[in-house]
Amino acid sequence: ARSLLRQADHLAAAIRLAEQGDAGTLRLGFVSSAAHEVMPRLLRRLRERAPAISVEPNELASSTQVRALIDGSLDIGMVRVPLAAPGVTLHPLITEPLVVAVADFHPLATRSRVTLAALASEPFVMWERKLNPMFHDAVIGACRDEGFRPEIAQEAGEVGTIIGLVAAGLGVSLVPESAQRARADGVVYIPLQGTRVEIALALAWNEAVPSALVSTLVATARELWPATRRGGAANRSGR
Repeated sequence: ARSLLRQADHLAAAIRLAEQGDAGTLRLGFVSSAAHEVMPRLLRRLRERAPAISVEPNELASSTQVRALIDGSLDIGMVRVPLAAPGVTLHPLITEPLVVAVADFHPLATRSRVTLAALASEPFVMWERKLNPMFHDAVIGACRDEGFRPEIAQEAGEVGTIIGLVAAGLGVSLVPESAQRARADGVVYIPLQGTRVEIALALAWNEAVPSALVSTLVATARELWPATRRGGAANRSGR
């Protein structure tokens, strides 16, 4: 009887924690570049705040995350914006510039900075448009502003694959500044000169599906990033 009473007390406590958003399992989607800095920082703070919350991470493209949020197979995501996401609420986390990624044997690899126009004759490795059309189009638009349309030699769905293709010499690419932390062999990252092309990272969730766990993670993120700061949107500035 005493054992049953203890179990009942533990169950009641677990239910209270779950109702408060302090316990349970959170299904979190993320783009690969978020894994280098933003996601670890957020999950460390979440663990400090609510150690009884467990997280199931799923590496997914931004558009795939949006579909999963709508169909309920994901609770919250970390996506690249701007993004067409009707029915999904976004909270910006950071904004960072894109940098040029080239193979270490590329003639541009010794440059300290490079203009976008200097890439006009280079083959590009790009994100697949169907996975993030707004980001894809923003890069194309930035190149057009410099008077050229990039020749797309290869497309990929994740930044790690893109960097690998660049290292193989299949083309140059524009990648988030945080991608440098992956420390891939055979790739050099060069800041853009003149034109600034930016990409933002945001939390995304479905407001139509109330979740105390999601509210806890969003509140934690708002403590860390109360407003968008420079630091990962396919917004363009300096035009």
